[in-house]
Amino acid sequence: MHTLLLAPSSAQAEFQQRVALIVGNGTTAWLPSLILQTSAADLEEAFLRIAFEVSRVSNADRSDFLQALGAFEDRASEADIASFSMRVMVSRLTAAII
Repeated sequence: MHTLLLAPSSAQAEFQQRVALIVGNGTTAWLPSLILQTSAADLEEAFLRIAFEVSRVSNADRSDFLQALGAFEDRASEADIASFSMRVMVSRLTAAII
């Protein structure tokens, strides 16, 4: 999966509040979580380069995910630009928990 990030000029960026929430969840016997964590970390670096305030959540349970999402909603309501990205691998067993 490729993500294209476009940013306004640096003069515009100075006056914009940009926030992002990146979620990297998923551990299965056949796919190491490292793949999703690396993807989430790479995306976080890209957002930081274009002046986003980034929150990243890794392998969160339902409660932690909802807490992070609620905090992001609060920040996003005040921001000029908000982005949410979720890198998730769900197995049949974990799908029943959600």
